[in-house]
Amino acid sequence: MPPVKPPVKKVRKAGWRKRATYTSEDLEKAVEAVKNGLSMVKASKRFGVPRITILDAVHKKHRTGQDGRKPEMSKEEEEKLVSRAQVKMFEGMLIGGGGGVDTGTYP
Repeated sequence: MPPVKPPVKKVRKAGWRKRATYTSEDLEKAVEAVKNGLSMVKASKRFGVPRITILDAVHKKHRTGQDGRKPEMSKEEEEKLVSRAQVKMFEGMLIGGGGGVDTGTYP
């Protein structure tokens, strides 16, 4: 009798994962179906959306339309900083290098 080889375990590359093949409309339909009484498992199979994704959407875990953290400085402060940096570059001074005298004035 020939020797029996142990089964080979397939190893996936790090970072590999299946990509989503559903649309935002599919997700919306699945969420609506769940709200109307369909189970998440059945909605997942019917609309091709992962069950956990439907669960997150139903509980509004990831809200859309958010742009992240609020900015640390106002738009006006940012424009002043950019303007000052451009002047320093034009004058040939390094920012933070201590190579020039900082008068603290803006152009």
